[in-house]
Amino acid sequence: GPGRTTASGDPALAAWLEYFARRGWEPFAFQHEAWQNYRDGRHSLIHVPTGAGKTFAALGGPLLDLLSEPPEGLALLFISPLRALTRDIQKAIEEVFAELQPELRVESRTGDTSSYRRSRQKKHQPHVLITTPESLQVLLCDPECRKFFAHLRGEIIDEWHELIHNKRGTLLQLGLSRLRQFTPRLQIQALSATLHAPAATARAAVGTGETIDVIHGGVTKQIQMERLAIPDMHALPWAGRMGLGALEEVARQIDWSHSHLLFTQTRNQAERWYQALLEHFPEQAAAIALHHGSLDLDVRESVEAGVKAGDIKVVVCTSSLDLGVDFTPVDRIFQIGAPKAVGRLIQRAGRSGHRPGAVSKITLVPTHGMDLIEIH
Repeated sequence: GPGRTTASGDPALAAWLEYFARRGWEPFAFQHEAWQNYRDGRHSLIHVPTGAGKTFAALGGPLLDLLSEPPEGLALLFISPLRALTRDIQKAIEEVFAELQPELRVESRTGDTSSYRRSRQKKHQPHVLITTPESLQVLLCDPECRKFFAHLRGEIIDEWHELIHNKRGTLLQLGLSRLRQFTPRLQIQALSATLHAPAATARAAVGTGETIDVIHGGVTKQIQMERLAIPDMHALPWAGRMGLGALEEVARQIDWSHSHLLFTQTRNQAERWYQALLEHFPEQAAAIALHHGSLDLDVRESVEAGVKAGDIKVVVCTSSLDLGVDFTPVDRIFQIGAPKAVGRLIQRAGRSGHRPGAVSKITLVPTHGMDLIEIH
């Protein structure tokens, strides 16, 4: 179809397509387009729905480049706004390298990375580094940063909509500007599922004087949204945000043969809902978990692994799980309180049915009367 690349005379692409075929995958046309766009030396914004395959669309071009011409040092940066995302991305790239180019190394560098590993990365650079905007700034403050990034070829910015309108995004744009001073031919790919004006926001990723192509997936994502049916809506208060009055109705909706994420607005609210669910379902305590940014890394990783393994059926969480953590087993999302932004609502809904062709399901739970109006 349009935008498809051919493996004829291209060993790296042939190996990449065989990797897909071994998993029973058929690349979408927009993925072929993104791969070819990168190999043609162009910047791109990949704007497709959550769970449609945009991460592999972005990774394909740079990985083909690394397979065709193995790098001498750090060649690809993957910027993620959340530490929780780095582990899934690292695992996905490691699986590719293990089959196609075992000598290539991928590592992560976040606030959770030990000082020993950070020091080792300076001496023995990975070929792919997954990091956050803040950790990138720390690297750029190093006196030897020009040497560290000397072989950099490409940069992928995940969840661009989370960065474009805030201070973290501004900081990242300044960092990218400095990186381009070291590597003028640096190729940038930004990823997003919920941008309102993709063409305008794409330009912010590459700066002035550069052009960037917007790649649309042509892939639709079905989202089923419903409001929790509370028997007596008049009983809702006109203020407050905990929403524990809806606990009984939420509890009735939980199917212990499936997995659920229950999103809250704050860590305090998450803690309160977690304790309330434990008291309501004491016999299911092992299948209920809590996830937010203040918990230790080991605890967060244990919860994420438990969901993927199917052992944990309900996770009460904050925005720590908003973005692209690959929770394929999750069947349903609860949003406690109005999400305050349509983009955030779509993003959270996409945590369920997180695969091409699957339906995402989200139930909105009003915590007070004004929430009810906003949800409607």
